[in-house]
Amino acid sequence: MDDPNTGALQLARAAFFAGIAIVGLAMLEHGRASYAGTIMRGDPGPFFLGRLCLIAIGLYGVGLGIVALTGRRGGRGKSAPASRSGLMLAGAMVLTLMVLPGLMQGVGTTWAVAIFAMPWLGVLLARSGVPHRRAAMGAVLFALLIAVTVRTVFIHALNIPLPS
Repeated sequence: MDDPNTGALQLARAAFFAGIAIVGLAMLEHGRASYAGTIMRGDPGPFFLGRLCLIAIGLYGVGLGIVALTGRRGGRGKSAPASRSGLMLAGAMVLTLMVLPGLMQGVGTTWAVAIFAMPWLGVLLARSGVPHRRAAMGAVLFALLIAVTVRTVFIHALNIPLPS
């Protein structure tokens, strides 16, 4: 198997992420014409979050390209192959993301974000070696903080009409 940190593979990864960003941004620009007259007071537009995410993906691609071209690897060495539990966690994340919009409709955005974030924060904290009781307390506190932040920023400050 090839070393996952070779320059050519890094460059291919960079091109992949930059390509996703470029195609996505082009699609967003093309789709904006459909929503030309739907601007609400205080609303940055229906494509704001998508544009923000695509810009972040593009910047990640540019960063990978710089790493590939300069030959810097960050001293991490070879990447470990994906474990079965890691793949199961990734699948569980996709499934919970698919359930999240329905949960937002049912219990509101704030509670849905808290319910979504709590177990994932607990898993991350527990996997990083934090004792289980402390991981559970941290997950609850951080999930509630994230939920309140989402409510404050998106619902109140930006006036985005999310289910509440």
